[in-house]
Amino acid sequence: MKIDLDLHIHSSFSPDSLVSPGEIIRIAKTRGLDGVAIADHNTVRGGITGLDLNPDPDFIVIPGAEYSTEYGHVVGLFLSEEIDVKGRKPQGHTLSPTLPFEDVVNAIHAQGGIAVLAHPFQSREWLPAHVFNGAVKVDAIEGFNSRAGTRAYPNANSLASRCFSEYGIPALGGSDAHLSWEIGRAYTRIDLGGVSEGDVCLRDSHSLVKEAILAGRVECAGKQTHRAVVPLTELVKAYKRKTYHRMPYFVLKLIVAMLGSVGLRIENAQRERANGKNPPQQQ
Repeated sequence: MKIDLDLHIHSSFSPDSLVSPGEIIRIAKTRGLDGVAIADHNTVRGGITGLDLNPDPDFIVIPGAEYSTEYGHVVGLFLSEEIDVKGRKPQGHTLSPTLPFEDVVNAIHAQGGIAVLAHPFQSREWLPAHVFNGAVKVDAIEGFNSRAGTRAYPNANSLASRCFSEYGIPALGGSDAHLSWEIGRAYTRIDLGGVSEGDVCLRDSHSLVKEAILAGRVECAGKQTHRAVVPLTELVKAYKRKTYHRMPYFVLKLIVAMLGSVGLRIENAQRERANGKNPPQQQ
């Protein structure tokens, strides 16, 4: 039996999302997913709420949370409570304190959770090997994150692919959705082994899913999200934090992102004409 899960979604319990846990579950079902992981910034409350709201025996909700560390973001999956780790306070308009990597991973493991290095190359091109094979290491990496290429490094997912191949750790897929239409843009296909459909209540099969992930019986896939999601999410954050004076700046960034997309299409069309090819007609 194989199931498709979006393993990285933010709910309204994050300071930059307006989508409720119940709405996440509803949308995920309409998009053919078998389950989701709700992983909010620095809190497991959204995931726990989703877990409690889900009555469907054929759908699984995995509680999680996303934490900032000196080596990037770490998502804890299969969490049951908040972790107690202290770190450097957030600076400026950032969302999260920077927590010690080893302390975060140890705290996740202490709950029986899985530590996943999220979008590892979204803002960098290199990570030390001990993050993947040291005494304290992550259990998996996001091999495909729909938002990973929207910032500094458009090839972020390609870099992640090489990384999980080199170190032989499971590669997961997650949309990193903050907006409702992003849900399901990336997913993880998980092979539950000898389990047949109807043999188990998927809603209560967290141990089976966790075992399959750790065993590497996973595939990741997805589609890149438009770069406009970054200023859109910043607008949501400004609205929720009531820092309204920052909103015009993010509206401008949104316009630039959209114009950049149009400009790229025009440039590609001109290049095709120069090469003697006719660009595809718009329907």
